[in-house]
Amino acid sequence: MTIYDKQIIGDLASQLHDFGFRVFLAEKGTYGFYTNKEGSRVVSFESDLGNVSFGGNYRPLNLHEGRLVGTGWRMENVSHDKAGFVGALNRNAPVWATQGIKVKYETLDDHLKLYGRSSNYTELTK
Repeated sequence: MTIYDKQIIGDLASQLHDFGFRVFLAEKGTYGFYTNKEGSRVVSFESDLGNVSFGGNYRPLNLHEGRLVGTGWRMENVSHDKAGFVGALNRNAPVWATQGIKVKYETLDDHLKLYGRSSNYTELTK
């Protein structure tokens, strides 16, 4: 973790917030997530070798299938403009990630319940 990683994530968080998204940063400052005003879906982001990587988050509807499909996928080609960020929020998981298993996309409440304590998220406000 470097100051540079925190700067990349801080700049992204500010941009997302300026576009009207709700943005949450982890205490470490090198990762976080964003959501829409309703908190209906989340997209995670983190510093990754001088860039930012994005991830979609889900849970299988049938919990015993979780070991088969995990809890999310890495998103490629997220454009760093408002349309790109909206598009990422609305992306569905690729078939290779879910293997056809039905999933529920994580909401703000789901994500905070699962990871809020360990990440110590703070919502960005200005």
